[in-house]
Amino acid sequence: MDQMARAQNGKQKGGFMRYFIFLFVFIVGCSAMKEATRSNVTKYDQTVYDPTPEDVEISIMDRESINRPFDVIGEVRDKKLSIESEADILQKMREAVRRTGGHAMIELETKAVNESNDWIPENVVYYKAKIIKFKDEEI
Repeated sequence: MDQMARAQNGKQKGGFMRYFIFLFVFIVGCSAMKEATRSNVTKYDQTVYDPTPEDVEISIMDRESINRPFDVIGEVRDKKLSIESEADILQKMREAVRRTGGHAMIELETKAVNESNDWIPENVVYYKAKIIKFKDEEI
């Protein structure tokens, strides 16, 4: 009887430990996924610009409303999974523009796609915008 009680107790501890490890890995994986992803930038030439200062707002602008000269220096892309908000994606894109030395984004495009697999239905929204840098450097 004593051996049976110890065996049962061992099974309970092992089951709890496996559950705890799974839960830990799942939580760490989910939090790392959000931080590990960065927006994808394609630069149109090899020019290296200093990052845009943190106090400068990276905005989404309409090309026709810009009344100062600018260059299109690249393109930024990202995708929004169903667990992310649009604000999070746009913030990641702004950070990528800032790292590139851009001042704003124009021609923001979105495209919704259902990328379901056998286990998980997933609606994905792809984002794409052009990165501009003002020629007069007055931001």
